Amino acid sequence: MSLGSQTNRIGITSRGGAAVHRRRRRRSIVIVLGVCALAAAWLFWPTGDTDSVAGRRVDTTPAGSSAAATGSAAGAAATRTAPTLPTLTATTPRPAAAPALPTTSTSGPTGRPAVAAAPATPNPLSETRGGGGGAGSDAAAAAGITEAIEDAVAAVPAPEPFTISGDAKAMYDRADRLISEGDTIEARNVLSQVLLSENAELSTSDATLIRERLADLNQTLIFSPELFEGDPICKPYEVDTLLSRIGVRHRVPWQLLEVINDIKAQRVQAGQTIKVLQGPLHARVIKHQFAMDVFAVGVDGAPVFVHTFPVGLGKDDKTPVGRWKVTAGKKVANPNWRDEENGEFFESNNPLNPIGEYWIPIEGTETKTKGKKGFGIHGTIEPSSIGKEASRGCIRLGDADIELVFYLLTDHSQSSTVIIKP
Repeated sequence: MSLGSQTNRIGITSRGGAAVHRRRRRRSIVIVLGVCALAAAWLFWPTGDTDSVAGRRVDTTPAGSSAAATGSAAGAAATRTAPTLPTLTATTPRPAAAPALPTTSTSGPTGRPAVAAAPATPNPLSETRGGGGGAGSDAAAAAGITEAIEDAVAAVPAPEPFTISGDAKAMYDRADRLISEGDTIEARNVLSQVLLSENAELSTSDATLIRERLADLNQTLIFSPELFEGDPICKPYEVDTLLSRIGVRHRVPWQLLEVINDIKAQRVQAGQTIKVLQGPLHARVIKHQFAMDVFAVGVDGAPVFVHTFPVGLGKDDKTPVGRWKVTAGKKVANPNWRDEENGEFFESNNPLNPIGEYWIPIEGTETKTKGKKGFGIHGTIEPSSIGKEASRGCIRLGDADIELVFYLLTDHSQSSTVIIKP
């Protein structure tokens, strides 16, 4: 006979044992289900292309689309073998009024075209090779110019002296009417002939006025990607090679094509149409006006104005007049220089280098200029000398102006010519 207290304890004990048994059974079921779930996940986990976040590849090909998969593979192969030709960044023309180029010059026309920054890495046929005159030299210049000669098209005649048969004032008035009628190409042609002729006999003020009008017109006609029908010096070109080679073919520095089209050489894409200025371009310096006019030559032999720059010249009339050409393969960006008078040497990047950031050596091409050495076109660390006779005979330009002139004049197999007049 059990006591009541004992009966209660037995009942409690048997109920607790049952509860423990149920808990153990539920735990076993959960464990079994978990193992089954893990097994299923392992068996049915998808495979294929993934993203790289967790090292997996996510298959982006639609189910059942073998053609898409084939196209994707072909596209990947094309990407691996595509040429590294550059992507045009601008598909529409810039506004007619291009941003003004900052300048340290104290005189001369306004509205200079903007100059693209120099590439961070050198182009395969970079124009900034070599040295000349008193500037540093580059041992690779010979190889570079040989390649340029092989890639160049047939030479064009050097510019001949040009004269006009009409009255300069009447021609100016005609150009004014053409501008009002919207025929800016013909207006530029007429004004160019007046300014660059040998017999127009313009006063300095009249010449300056014409230069300003021409520079304004060329902000759009030349220094923008926009193409104009009937333009004798700018043509469309479908890109089929590197910009450097296109420049050689058309006798202009490749940097100029960057400026005109508002592009970077590394981003030009094969098949894109760009605007190409037909070179070589030439320079004419009028000493008493302290002006340099850069011009092209049209198919009819007539000069076509490109741009103008105020210059500094040699003190005591030391800048010799006559005909010159840019020395082949010897243009230098960021040159070093040795002062032949005292032997002082200035490394490139030296802010005290008197010839500034660019050096364009010139050599004589006629009896009175041949044999004259050390002459060139360069920058200056004395911007106040522009418009004055202050150099040892070279032609000086302000910092922004010499950069653009460096991009305009070529030292290819057929170099730009330079005419210096009193």
